[in-house]
Amino acid sequence: HGIRDSNVANWVDQLRTRIEVREADAVEVVTPTYGYFTAARFALPTVRRKNIRIFQDWYTEALARHPQAQFDVIAHSNGTYILGHSLLRTPGMRFTNVALVGSVLPQDFWYRFDSSRAAQTTRVRNDRANRDWPVALLCNALAGLNMRDVGIAGFGGFLGDVTEEVAYYSGGHSAGLQSNRLDSLVDFTLDGPFSKPSNLAHAPGYFQQLSNAMPLLAQVVVAGAILG
Repeated sequence: HGIRDSNVANWVDQLRTRIEVREADAVEVVTPTYGYFTAARFALPTVRRKNIRIFQDWYTEALARHPQAQFDVIAHSNGTYILGHSLLRTPGMRFTNVALVGSVLPQDFWYRFDSSRAAQTTRVRNDRANRDWPVALLCNALAGLNMRDVGIAGFGGFLGDVTEEVAYYSGGHSAGLQSNRLDSLVDFTLDGPFSKPSNLAHAPGYFQQLSNAMPLLAQVVVAGAILG
């Protein structure tokens, strides 16, 4: 799960139920949590990085229980940050199907893996919304302050051809987790073929321009605060 959320969120329970109904005998659903995490805490580099180690421990424990299992993941918001940077730090970590919603990773993230580590993920899906302010505005502001570990991939998309892009859902940061969109995530995560959902919305329009302005705006605000 991500910021302003926890593993008791309704979408987590709905996903668990849908997966267990379809694959009760073959899948163990794990829903770990690091507690409620605010946007303000996410903005602090040392704080948001703390949970990477926790996620690595969860993965190690699950791997010890099921050493031959296929690992798949659905991650939202700060969950995508924890997942992505865990992969970077742990060459032995493997996920077959990776579904990202409201990703806060940089657009060039997949270029940070060399060819020897391409097998860490098999399929990656990236669901984006056209009014996702934590990604489009906050993450772009942080990137403007030289925080290169976060970015707007959940709004502008990833560079390259590693990911299957779903754009755009109409709505904000959790638009891709509405009840009528969860079956598509489950299908993908359970090895189903990728199919782009229907009824996608128009491009962000003015919201794109606002996002583009955030790095400079953040720099001006910080400079003004220092001068003040």
